[in-house]
Amino acid sequence: MAANFPSSAPTLYTDKSTSNDVGDTSHWNGADANQVKAEIVAVAAKVGIDGDTDPDSHDYRIDQLESRKEVKTGSDTLAASASTTVTDANVTTSSVVVVQATSAAFQGLSPIPYVSAVNSGSFVLSHGSAAGTETFDYLVVN
Repeated sequence: MAANFPSSAPTLYTDKSTSNDVGDTSHWNGADANQVKAEIVAVAAKVGIDGDTDPDSHDYRIDQLESRKEVKTGSDTLAASASTTVTDANVTTSSVVVVQATSAAFQGLSPIPYVSAVNSGSFVLSHGSAAGTETFDYLVVN
């Protein structure tokens, strides 16, 4: 017997008795029992087991979501010097930091600012001599 789930809600059985006594054998028949079994198996397959490798199971999809990298964002202004330390609690030593200019003055520096160090809680941008007005946005990917 084919399951209705997940394309529609499970069909457990149709009560065939007018009696309120659940022990009344008229409530169920063999086809009903097979349908209940088919629906339970279909629900279990959709949910999946711990560590499921079926890409259609919820367990597999949730595991994929949980393993995605986390991205945090921020904005800052360069220091009036040749390097700028940006303090951000989201930065770890294994973070990837991506910087984007938000002012023409930022891009006009020579050398163009680049991430020269990534530390726990901060990263350093090395750049040409800045006036302290050059702005940028950044992404921290963990």
